[in-house]
Amino acid sequence: LDHFLPFFMDLFLDFLAQNGYADCVNLDVPFLQLSNRKMGNLGVKLLSDVLKDNSSFTYLDLSINMIGTAGAKDVSEALKSNSTLTHLILFKNAIGDGGIKDISESLQTNNTLTQLDLSSNQIGDGGAQSIAEALESNNSLLRLDLSLNLIKSSGAKKIVEALDINNSLTELNLSCNDLEAAGAKIISEALKNNYSLAHLLLLNNLIGAEGAKDIADALEVNKSLSLLQLSFNQIGAAGAKDIAIALKLNNTLTTLFLNNNQIGPLGAKEFGETLKINQSLSQLYISSNRIGYEGIKEVAEALKINNTLTHIDLSSNQIGDDGARLIADALKVNNSLTLLRISNNQIGHGGVEDISEAIKTNDSLTDLSLSRNLIGDAEIELLAEAFMINRSVTQLDLYENQIGTAGAKDILEVLRINHSIVELDLSRNQIGDAEGRAIAHALRTNLEASKFVAER
Repeated sequence: LDHFLPFFMDLFLDFLAQNGYADCVNLDVPFLQLSNRKMGNLGVKLLSDVLKDNSSFTYLDLSINMIGTAGAKDVSEALKSNSTLTHLILFKNAIGDGGIKDISESLQTNNTLTQLDLSSNQIGDGGAQSIAEALESNNSLLRLDLSLNLIKSSGAKKIVEALDINNSLTELNLSCNDLEAAGAKIISEALKNNYSLAHLLLLNNLIGAEGAKDIADALEVNKSLSLLQLSFNQIGAAGAKDIAIALKLNNTLTTLFLNNNQIGPLGAKEFGETLKINQSLSQLYISSNRIGYEGIKEVAEALKINNTLTHIDLSSNQIGDDGARLIADALKVNNSLTLLRISNNQIGHGGVEDISEAIKTNDSLTDLSLSRNLIGDAEIELLAEAFMINRSVTQLDLYENQIGTAGAKDILEVLRINHSIVELDLSRNQIGDAEGRAIAHALRTNLEASKFVAER
C-alpha cells in the first residue's frame, strides 16, 4: 500500500479539483475539512484508500455528504489500518444501522480514534447494539456523539451495559433521541456504578419528572459526572426539585443545563435553596422556565451567599424590572459571577437603572447579556455612566433592543474611554451606518490593545 499511496492521493486530489473543492485540502496541516462537499461513493472510496496508510491527517470532517451505508463501509475499512486519525465527524450522512455495524467493527481494532461524531444518522436500537459491542473492546474512544438519532430505551440499555466494561469513554451525547423516562431510568442505574463518564448530554428526550427523579437518585451517589445536559425534557417543578435536592449531596457536578423545562417559580426556589449549600456547581443554565419574580427571589438571595457559581443564564423568565432589581442587589455583594444572561425578560428603565448601579461596584462580571429587553437611548445613558467606571466587563450583548442614534453616541463615548469592552452585539437596533462604523472601529482598537497587553 505504501507504493500505491501517492497514486491514490493524486486521484483523490484530482477528484476534488474536478468538483471544485481543491482548496479544502492542505497537505501541510493535519486537518481534512470535507463537510458538505457532495463526495459521493467515488470520493469516499478514494479518500478511504488514502487514509488506510496516511500518517499526516488526524482530523477528518465528512459531515453532510450522504455517504450512506456503502460510504460507511469504506470509512470503516480505512479505520482498520489507519493509525493517526483521532477525530472523525460523520454528522448527517444517512449511515443507518447497517453502516454503523461496519464502523463499529472497525472500532474494535482501531486504537487511535478518540472522538467520533455519529449524530443525525438514522441510527436505531440495532445500531446502538453494534456500538455497544465496539465499546466493550475499544479503549481509546473518549467522546461519542449519538445525538439526533432514533435510539430508544432498549438501545440505551445496550450502550450503558457496555459502559460497565468500558472505562475510557468520558463524554456520551444521546440528545434528541427517543429515550423518555424508561431510558433515563436505565441510564441512571448505570451512573450509580460508572467512574469514567464526565459529560452526559440528554437534551430533548422527554424524560419528564419521572426520568428526572431517577437521574437525581444517581447524582446522589455518582462521583464522576461534571456536566449534565437535561434541557427540553419537560421535567417540571417536581423534576427540578428532585435534582436540586440531589445537588445538596453531590459535590462533583460543575455544569448543569435545565433550559426550557417548565420548572416555574417552585423549581427555581428549590435551586435557590440548593445554591446556598452546594459548593461545586459553577455553571447553571435555567433559561425559558417561566420562573418569574417569585422564582428569582430565592435565586438572587442565594447569589448573595454562593461563591462558586461563575455562570448563570436566567434569560426568558419573565422577571421584569422587579426581578432585575433583585439580581442587581446580589451583584453588589457577589464576587464570583463572571457571566450573567438576563435576556428577554421585559427589563426596562427601572431594571436597567438598578443593574447599572450594581455594575459600578461589581468587579467580577466579565460577560453581560441584556439582549431583547426594553432598552432604548434613555437606558443606554444609564449603562454608559456605569461603564465609564466598570472595567471588568469585556463582553456586552445588547442585541434587539430599541437603541437609536443618541444611544449609539453614548456607547461610542464609553468605548473611547473604556478599553476593556472588546465584544459588543448591537445588531437589530436602530443605529445608523455612521455610528455603527465608528463603534466597530472603536471595538477593533480595544481588541488590538487587549491583544498587545496579553502578549507583553
